[in-house]
Amino acid sequence: MMATIITFGMTLIASLQTQNMSKANSSFQHAAPAVPESKKPVFPYPMYVLPVQQRDDRTPKQRCWDNETARIGETLSDLDRRAIDLKCSQR
Repeated sequence: MMATIITFGMTLIASLQTQNMSKANSSFQHAAPAVPESKKPVFPYPMYVLPVQQRDDRTPKQRCWDNETARIGETLSDLDRRAIDLKCSQR
């Protein structure tokens, strides 16, 4: 009886393997992955890319000078330069 159970088990395993192989063969016929498994980058955690903005290295006085110059929008006279310099030096 033990030999019958082992034979039945082996036959069952063989039939399951045959079914799995036929499923595997049919799945290979559909489409290959776009990127092979060996070429995919492996990261332990999801990666997020954040844009980095340039740092403004100007001093507050330089920012004030640039803002006032842009506000006037013309060629600066000597009086304009002195007024801007006085205004921006107080910041």
